[in-house]
Amino acid sequence: LYVKKKYTESNKMMINKSFENINENPSISNCLLVREFCDVFPKICAPQHEMIISIINICTDDKVLSILSDSLSSILDDITNPNISLFTLLMQNIKQCIYLRPAMIIRSVIEVASRVTTEILPSNNVLNETFEYFAKFLRSNLNLSRQKEFIETTESTKLVNQLCRALYVIGCICRYHKGMTQRQVNQIWGPIQHYFNAPVSRIRSMVLQSVCDICVRDTSQIEKAKELVNHAFKLGPPESVSAIIFLKNLIEEETKVEDTTEIDEIRPTYSSNLIHDFMTEITKCFGYNDSPIRTAALEFTIVALNYGAINPPDIIRYIISMLCSKDQSNLAMETLKIVIYHYSSILNSRMKD
Repeated sequence: LYVKKKYTESNKMMINKSFENINENPSISNCLLVREFCDVFPKICAPQHEMIISIINICTDDKVLSILSDSLSSILDDITNPNISLFTLLMQNIKQCIYLRPAMIIRSVIEVASRVTTEILPSNNVLNETFEYFAKFLRSNLNLSRQKEFIETTESTKLVNQLCRALYVIGCICRYHKGMTQRQVNQIWGPIQHYFNAPVSRIRSMVLQSVCDICVRDTSQIEKAKELVNHAFKLGPPESVSAIIFLKNLIEEETKVEDTTEIDEIRPTYSSNLIHDFMTEITKCFGYNDSPIRTAALEFTIVALNYGAINPPDIIRYIISMLCSKDQSNLAMETLKIVIYHYSSILNSRMKD
């Protein structure tokens, strides 16, 4: 519709109306509509960036904040006359979000902040300062990773929450912030790796999430990550779930990375190679009595099949076995549909077997 001039004016009126709606009532439904317009018509929506930023700066609803952050990210390339003061205020607000908001919001705002820093405010130091703060916090609490037993108290629980936030934030900044140097990434790898020895399952899970983000940025770290994943599988439940989620996230994040390879080059699929190495451990997860592990294994399988990161014959029998499980039968059927629709010839040959 944007290409056809006769529709352009009506589109603009409709889009402007949607922005008026979120200005009066920034409900989730209104914001979702704006996000769709920003994604499809970024040039038309770009002049409305001030309104989006103003709402983000005063927003208290996590879902709305996430949606509008994605909306702003979609139109950044098309903003021709940015309001520098407003963007500076946005970066300060993002800094507060990183310290206070849940994980879903942290990832969204860090992704936006990294693009704002690259394209609009190259001298802004919010992300660098945030990285240094949390890196210093991780280094100052390494003693926890050397403890053999975790005694749960109010203070220790608070520390665990802070460490999980620090690990997650560090991973997100490494993943998205182009201003990060390789030296900074290398220096933080050691402390992150040490926290996998902490006697707290939540921290070990967050270490794998942070490592996943770092590996997406720097594939040379994959071999080091492989050691952690192997250790997680050997620990068994609930660490097996963390290992499975790590592999699933790695596939999803790999598909989001901008492809910079030349036409005649083959882009390396590091996630596929890693999955191949852990295929035995992955299939073993289907045999656990622990329902969350079987569910995680099926969710991983769906992602892996959709992106061609797994060989269907290696996994079909495990999917079929999950049809007999009360908790996993519906998810197993959805997974089997992917095999039927996308790998029908392979399924037919296995059914004959």
